[in-house]
Amino acid sequence: MNTLENNGLNLVHFETYSIWVENDYQFFEITRKRPFQEIILSNKRTFLQKVIRKIKGTYVKIKHNYR
Repeated sequence: MNTLENNGLNLVHFETYSIWVENDYQFFEITRKRPFQEIILSNKRTFLQKVIRKIKGTYVKIKHNYR
């Protein structure tokens, strides 16, 4: 963990699993440390993309008969 911290990395997930013998494999998910930024997806979509998304959603509701 010290090595990760010193290099600006963050351990996201760690998992141990067994295939041949007990606990013979480990899976690490490591990411760069970066500040959290809230990015609202609707602000990134164009007006046309929003209209198409609304039409598709309405179509699915009608097709599957739910509100």
